[in-house]
Amino acid sequence: MLTNDPLIRMRSVPAVAVLIAMTAPIICAMEVKMIARVETINQTPVLTLNGKPHPAMIFFFNSSMNIGQENLRPQVEMARSHGVHLYSMPFVNWPWLEYDKEMKPVPPDYTESTRILDRYLEVDPEALFLLRIWSTPPHSWKGWEQLSRAELALYDDGSTGMASLASEPLWKAFLESFQRMVEHFEASPYGPHIIGYHIGGQNSTEWFCDMYREKGPDYSAPNQTGFRRWLEKQYRTENALQSSWGDPDAAFQTAQIPKFEKGRFPVRGIQKDETLVSFYLLPHDRPWVDYSRYISELVTDRIMDAAGVSRKATQGNKLTAFFFGYLFDLPGSMSGHWELERILNCPDIDILCAPYSYLPLEERLSGGSSGAMSLIDSVAAHGKLWINEDDMRTHLIDKEKELPVWLSEEGFGKQTSSLSETINLLKRNLGFVQTHRGGTWWMDLIAAGSFADDAIWGALKTEILPKWEKRLSNPAPYQPDVAILVDPMSRYLCKNDWDLSFHGLTLLRNNAMKSGASVGFYLLSDFINGIAPECPVYLFANAFWLSDSYYPVLQSRIKNSKSAFIWLYAPGFMPPDGISLERMRSLTGFNLVQNEGIMGSLGKGLLEGLSWGWPTSNRVSPRFVLEDSRAETLGVYRDCRLPSSGMVHTGQQSSFFLGDFEISPDVLRRLFRAGGAHIWTEGGEVVHTDRDNLIIHSGNAGSIPVSLPAGTLLVRNGEGLKTDPASGKVEITSKAGETHWFEISRSN
Repeated sequence: MLTNDPLIRMRSVPAVAVLIAMTAPIICAMEVKMIARVETINQTPVLTLNGKPHPAMIFFFNSSMNIGQENLRPQVEMARSHGVHLYSMPFVNWPWLEYDKEMKPVPPDYTESTRILDRYLEVDPEALFLLRIWSTPPHSWKGWEQLSRAELALYDDGSTGMASLASEPLWKAFLESFQRMVEHFEASPYGPHIIGYHIGGQNSTEWFCDMYREKGPDYSAPNQTGFRRWLEKQYRTENALQSSWGDPDAAFQTAQIPKFEKGRFPVRGIQKDETLVSFYLLPHDRPWVDYSRYISELVTDRIMDAAGVSRKATQGNKLTAFFFGYLFDLPGSMSGHWELERILNCPDIDILCAPYSYLPLEERLSGGSSGAMSLIDSVAAHGKLWINEDDMRTHLIDKEKELPVWLSEEGFGKQTSSLSETINLLKRNLGFVQTHRGGTWWMDLIAAGSFADDAIWGALKTEILPKWEKRLSNPAPYQPDVAILVDPMSRYLCKNDWDLSFHGLTLLRNNAMKSGASVGFYLLSDFINGIAPECPVYLFANAFWLSDSYYPVLQSRIKNSKSAFIWLYAPGFMPPDGISLERMRSLTGFNLVQNEGIMGSLGKGLLEGLSWGWPTSNRVSPRFVLEDSRAETLGVYRDCRLPSSGMVHTGQQSSFFLGDFEISPDVLRRLFRAGGAHIWTEGGEVVHTDRDNLIIHSGNAGSIPVSLPAGTLLVRNGEGLKTDPASGKVEITSKAGETHWFEISRSN
C-alpha cells in the first residue's frame, strides 16, 4: 500500500469477487448514442441527455467496499422504481497500460470493470453511469516495478505517501491509460449507458494535496523540480526572483520548497496566548506564497489535462466532472484548490462537486445550514453544474456493526435519529441545490444501505422531482438579494492556516444562510467582470489582495452602483508589493488605522444590543480601527472600546465596514435589511428562495412568522396561506427539524 489514508484504501480495493455476478454483459437496447451535456438555457446550467433536460439526481453506491454489497440491489431497485436511473460508483480495476519484458503493450482486460456495470444493469436496464475514476494506478499495476520510489510524495519527517502530483511519468501513464479506457467503453455496448467521467486525484479523489494538512508540503524530487520550473516561468530572470524573495542568493536551480515550520502541521487553530498573524510578511514569506500558487496551478493543470483527454476521447459527447473549489472548507494557503476562475473558464469541464460541508459537523443535522463547499452560484454563472455529494449518515446505518473506525462521529458527524429527520434533511439539502441551480447524488458511502427505505425515495418522487422537472421546463437563473464575494487569490497571502478561513469564510457562509435573506456565493472577479448578478447588497468576504489591474475596475464598479457594500476585516490591505492602509481607505471609503488587539465587538446604533466577532482573548495582527468623523459607529472592540465598525451614506449608496471576522446571523440580518434585501424570517431558520419557491428549514419547534414581499402569496399543496394584512406576514407552525416547501404566487 502506498498510503495509510483510509478513504483511499476504501476507494481502491476491489469488491469481493464472490459478490460479483459471473454473467455475460447485461446491455439494454438503447439509442445508438448517448449525448450528455450541461447546456446553458435562459442563463441557467441544465443537464441534458440526448437534448432533453434532466434532473441532476444521482445515486452513488460504494461497490468497492468488501462488505455490504448485498445493499446494492435493493437500493438500485428503489431508485429505478421511483424514477432515478443515474448512478455513480468507484469505477476501479480498469487496466492501465502495461508492457511485457520486450516492452510491448500487454493487451488490456476489461472484464473486472465491466462486471461493475453489469451489477447495476441487471437491476436497472435503463441505468446511466457517471463513472468515478481514480488517477492513481491500482496497486496491481506492473508499472510500479519500473517506477522509482522517488516518484512518491516525500514529507519532512521522511515518510512517503501516495504518488506525487508532480510525477510526470505517472501522470503521462494515467492520461494514456485513461484515454484508452474511455475509447474502449465509448465504442462498446456500454457506451450508451455512460453519461460521463468523474476524474479524481490526490486525497480521497478530491484533488486537495494529499496529507498537506497533516504533514505539510511534498518535498519529493519531482515536486521540487516542478516548483523550480514554475519559478523560472513566473519570474523569467533571477534578478526578479531575488527582488521578490528579498534574497540576493536566490536562483532557479537551487530554490527550495519552503522549509517545514515546527508547530504549523498538522494544521490547527491558534492556541492560548498566541497571536493570530493573518498574512504572510513580504518579502520574507514570499516563498510560501509562491509555493501555494505553484501547487494550486499544478492541480489545475492536471485537472484541465484530464478534462481535455476526456473531451477528445468522447468526441465532446460526455460529461467531465471534478471535485474542486473547496473555498469555504479547506484550510491553509497550499491546499491546491484556489484557481477556481481558471477551472470555470475551461470549456472541457462540465461539473464541479463536493460533499456538502462538514464544518462544523452539527451544521449537517437539524437546524444546520448544510452549505456548499464552493461558490455554487459562480459555478452556475459560468455555465457549469454544481453537484453536492449528500453522504448523509442516515438512521438506517447500524452504528455498532457497520460504521468503520475511520468514519468516526468525531471526524464525520453523527447520523440522523429517525426516518423523519432523514427525509427533512434530504428535503433541506435538495431545496438548497435546486434553488442554486445545482444537483446532487445520494451517497451510500460505506455500502450500509443508507437509503434503503421506500419512504425516502417516495418523498423524492412525490414531493421533489415534480418541482425539479417544473423548474427545468422553464429554467431561470438564481437571483439573490445578497451576493457574498470571495477571492481565492487572497488565500495565497494568508499565513494563518485555520482561524481566518474558518471564522471568516466557513462560519460567514453558514450564518448568512440563517440571516433570513436570499444569499448567493460568487467570485470577487465575477463581480468585477460583471458576471455576478445585480443585487441590492454585496458583501466582500476576503478582498485582502487586489491586483493592480483589478483595483481600478473594482473602484469604478462600486462608484457606479446604487447597491449597498459591506466590507469585512482587511479589504485591500495586501496589494502586490506589500501592505497598504492607503489602498484600504481608497477602496472602502473609510479612514482606517492599524491597531493590534483582541477581536470581538459590541453593537452601537443600527447594531445596538448585538455582539459578534472571534470570541477569544488572542491578539490579532493586523487589527483595524475606524478613525472617520463621517462614519456612524456601529460597533466597538470589547477590549478597548475603539470603533471597530461603521456606516457611511453617500448619495443613494450605503457602505459598511466591520473590522471583525465571524459575523453573527443577527448582525448580517440587520445589515442586509439596511442595504435593501428582503428578510423572510428572523429566527435563524435556513431560507432558500428563487422568488418562485420558498424553502424554510427550522431546527426548533414553534411558530415561524414569514414576511412576504408586497403582492405575493405563499401556496402549499395548491392552497394559499392566509396573510395578515397589517403585518404582511404568514404564520407557519413547524416541528423541530422540519423542512417546509412553498410556492410563491404573485397577484396581478
